[in-house]
Amino acid sequence: MAENQADNPISPAHPPVTPGGAERPPGPSELRSAWPTAVGVISIVFGSLAILNGLYGIVSSVFAKPLGEWMRKLVPAGQATGMEGLADNVGLVIFNSFLALVAAVLLLVLGIGLVKRRAWSAKLAPIWAIIKIAVAMVGGFVAYRVAQGQLDGVYNDPDMAGVSVGVADTMVVAIVGIGVLWALVLPVFMLIWLSRARIKEEVSKWA
Repeated sequence: MAENQADNPISPAHPPVTPGGAERPPGPSELRSAWPTAVGVISIVFGSLAILNGLYGIVSSVFAKPLGEWMRKLVPAGQATGMEGLADNVGLVIFNSFLALVAAVLLLVLGIGLVKRRAWSAKLAPIWAIIKIAVAMVGGFVAYRVAQGQLDGVYNDPDMAGVSVGVADTMVVAIVGIGVLWALVLPVFMLIWLSRARIKEEVSKWA
């Protein structure tokens, strides 16, 4: 029997070859997909940057009030210091920065899991996405409050009497809106991408 298999050109001992003599190339199901590494690296980079940003937001907010009071002593009475919005919303900014920091840590962990092709990372992704969407909405609200505080200081500054209220408010809404939309790109992508049947099938084979 063993001799017959060895002599058989299509037996397991002789895998099929192409006419040129080379072994058959792997099929699509045998190829190692690149998306977990790509998405994972992006998540690690964005997560790391977001962690630094969250820490900066917390630290800078702690010193916002004393810094604002110090700057008021340096400028003429009634002149805007540029710290009004932040100093008046310190609690909100610290709360938002803390939420952003938590989301950033989760994103970093998620990215590491994707690069290593761990099954738990696919389960963490939608959880992170929902948290990130909520953080983006809260962040947009806080950014709008801070910007409005800044504008109130400008409107009350006699040297800035020519500033158009309507134009300034429109610019604030536009900038905050763009920021929120940008923050939603990755979580929305994660939710859509990982909901695809082919991706679910691939992830189900991960360790």
